[in-house]
Amino acid sequence: MKNLITILFFFMSICSFAQFPILSDSLIKPGVYKSFEEFRDNNPSQKLAGEIKSHNVKYNTNFSFEYLKVYFQDVEKEEVKSIGKVFGFSDGKNIYIVDGYKSKINDYAFYKLEFVNKLCYFYSTESAQVMDIYMVTRVEKVLDLQTAEVKKLTNAVVKNIISDNKELLEKFKNQSKKHLYYKEYIINYLK
Repeated sequence: MKNLITILFFFMSICSFAQFPILSDSLIKPGVYKSFEEFRDNNPSQKLAGEIKSHNVKYNTNFSFEYLKVYFQDVEKEEVKSIGKVFGFSDGKNIYIVDGYKSKINDYAFYKLEFVNKLCYFYSTESAQVMDIYMVTRVEKVLDLQTAEVKKLTNAVVKNIISDNKELLEKFKNQSKKHLYYKEYIINYLK
């Protein structure tokens, strides 16, 4: 009986990942993803339009500045119009997606993804106004491959993700400076 349960669990795991070709395919196809579905299905509808380049965005961290790389494709204006707004693109090694709404392929708006099981983890930037000063901050986000939902990681979101693992949840509740360990807790939960 124990062997049967183990085999059943193994096949259920395979089936859950098989529904997301971006996770199960041995190669990430290079190209442009016009939609979330194209990305999830590892099925870009267009070839890369230009060279992938990066730009450093300055953001605030506790009274100093750091930089986050954002990505774009170096494309002529006419081609940008013909492509329209996109969800992301891939060079066959890395995937870059826009945070939230679709964007033009040459906007400095694409962030490099890291796969953490069924979640796609990435750093993004956010603008906030503090009194009369606008500040840019770096935030951690996840894209859920099942729901297409992008969530900013906060204590509440991480607690919700790991909520059915009581031991890990209790450890997280007692963790000081939780925001420094979001990714670690999600990885441990999804093992």
